[in-house]
Amino acid sequence: DALARRHGVPLRWTLTDRSTHAVRLAAERARSAGVACEARTVDVLQDALPEADLVLNSLFLHHFDGDDVVHILRSMARAARLAVCVTDLRRTGGALALAWLGSRTLTRSPVVRHDALASVRAAHSRDEMRLLAERAGLGRAQVHDEDAVRWRLWWEGPAARAP
Repeated sequence: DALARRHGVPLRWTLTDRSTHAVRLAAERARSAGVACEARTVDVLQDALPEADLVLNSLFLHHFDGDDVVHILRSMARAARLAVCVTDLRRTGGALALAWLGSRTLTRSPVVRHDALASVRAAHSRDEMRLLAERAGLGRAQVHDEDAVRWRLWWEGPAARAP
């Protein structure tokens, strides 16, 4: 947000979650950081997502099976005027080792220690995401490793590809 403001690019954030509490908390944190936003309670499996230039999804899809991921990606593509960006965990031995190490050195919470490993084990591979994106109609989606523990999917809609 600060980078966009420095370059004169106006951003309007819309935060969504199924949990009213989570949406309210995220909006409060954003506003306290000086980020203008709108918060909406949305169940991505039941409701349409609000329209936006760019629809982002981070560290979320590993909670869903393939059919639900296809539904979510379709919904994101319908809502996105320009592009869809998704990041999530890589399902690799290295990511599992880092999740184990991080969850044991940064917290004593048994819930976090369990969830960190369960999340990596449940993650979709890059190849799986490419196939799910194709099933969702995002045939030109690119999926690349972002870092040691995450991959990134990028898809540009027809409006972004128009001359």
